[in-house]
Amino acid sequence: MAPVKTAIVLCAGRGKRLSPHTDTTPKPLLRVGQKPTLDFIFTALESAGIEKIVLVTHYLADQIEAYAKAQTFFATEQVVCVAQNALSGTADAALAALDAKPEWFDSAFLLTASDYLVPQSFYKDLLQRYIEHDKTIAVSLKRIATAEMAMRSSVRFDEHGDVLEVVEKPAPGSAPSALSANLVYVLPSDIVEHIRAVPLSPRGEREIQTAVNTYLKNHGPGCSLEQPVPSEWHPDMR
Repeated sequence: MAPVKTAIVLCAGRGKRLSPHTDTTPKPLLRVGQKPTLDFIFTALESAGIEKIVLVTHYLADQIEAYAKAQTFFATEQVVCVAQNALSGTADAALAALDAKPEWFDSAFLLTASDYLVPQSFYKDLLQRYIEHDKTIAVSLKRIATAEMAMRSSVRFDEHGDVLEVVEKPAPGSAPSALSANLVYVLPSDIVEHIRAVPLSPRGEREIQTAVNTYLKNHGPGCSLEQPVPSEWHPDMR
C-alpha cells in the first residue's frame, strides 16, 4: 500500500458559533497563545509524512492564503489554496480541491477539518492504522456522551469491528454505537466519482459522509481508530 502523502484541509467555514471572535479572523487562524490553530494541524501533518496540502478556503480567504505563504512547515509550492465558491458542504469543498490538483490525488489522501487542536501524533496514528488494516477507508473516531449523538454522528460496525456506516445525527435512542466520527478520514482516490454524485441535503449542502457511506456499501467496510477527543478553540485559550 502506497504511503499517504497528500491532505485536504477544510478551511472555508464561517465559524458563526464563535462570533465575534470570527468576525474578523477565520476560525482556523484563531490563536492559542502565540500559535494559530492551523499550526497544530500543520505540525501534525508534517509528523505524519504528508508532503502536499490543499487548503479549501472561502470566508476571509485572503487571510488563509497569507498564512499558506508565510508558514514554515512545508515548501511554498507544496501548499496551495483553492476557493470553494459557496459554503455548500464538505463534499463540495473536497471536490474543489480534487478538481484543482487532480495530479496530487492518484492515490489515497487525508481529509481533515481545520478547527481541531490536534496533538502531534494525531494523523500519524490514523495513517498507521490505515496501513496496518489494509482497508480502503480509515475513520478517526471519538467517544462522546449519548446525549450528544443527536447533534453529531454515530458509527455502525460489523461483527469484526470494521466500519459499515457513519450515521449522521441519529434519532434519540437509535445510535448504533457510542463512537462518533471526527471530520478526519483517509480516503481512496477512486472515491471521487461518489463525491461528485452526492446529492443536496435538505439544508442545501453536499456532505462527505454520504460519499463515504456509498463507498463503504459498494467496496466493503473500512477501519477506524478511536482517538482522544480533539480540542476546539474557545476564548479562554487566548
